[in-house]
Amino acid sequence: MAVVSPGKKPRRTQEERSAGTRGKIIAAAIDCLCRLGLPATSVLLVAERAGVSRGAMLHHFPTRIDLMLAVMSHVFDEHLDHYRLVLEPISDPMERFICVAEEAWELHCQPGAIAAMEITLATRSDPKLAAALAPLSDEIETRSRKGHWEIARAAGFTDPAEVEARRRLFIAAARSLALELALERDPSGPRAALALLKRQATDLVTNRRSQPTGTRRR
Repeated sequence: MAVVSPGKKPRRTQEERSAGTRGKIIAAAIDCLCRLGLPATSVLLVAERAGVSRGAMLHHFPTRIDLMLAVMSHVFDEHLDHYRLVLEPISDPMERFICVAEEAWELHCQPGAIAAMEITLATRSDPKLAAALAPLSDEIETRSRKGHWEIARAAGFTDPAEVEARRRLFIAAARSLALELALERDPSGPRAALALLKRQATDLVTNRRSQPTGTRRR
């Protein structure tokens, strides 16, 4: 076993250095996407922002599409980790269901979500990006739908179609409001709309709790 001198940090392994470089590149890509949009986010610009060489950049991400796929995967994994951290301590299934709506809004306002929106919108005019992103998008959608249904079912909801429709409605609203918040100087409008969405989610759960079990919609 190597002996490390007091006060001296142990040398990182090649795997750790590689992961660190990859993380810097993805963070720089997210920043560029948020500030400049996808059309202006080139591989070379991201490398410059990340402080890595062109060779290191191409080693990790040979093409811009490879980089965009990595950003999408990274953002989704971050969101999953966030949900686990926030939801696991909540024992009440109904409270957990309400919390999902609140956290979805917060996550959609983060730079990663804005970057993911930029990438998704770009697929409309970039067939190669659309084709490359499709399998990952399908996987993300499937896992998101499954996770939300499990939370809703634990809260007492029994109609998968209705739960899925509500999930889609809230995600669409959260994305739109997050985009408005990014574009507008006055955040009061988007935040007022969000407050209404939260109240509706709370009212849905409150009304469900007040109904006798036999009268609940199935």
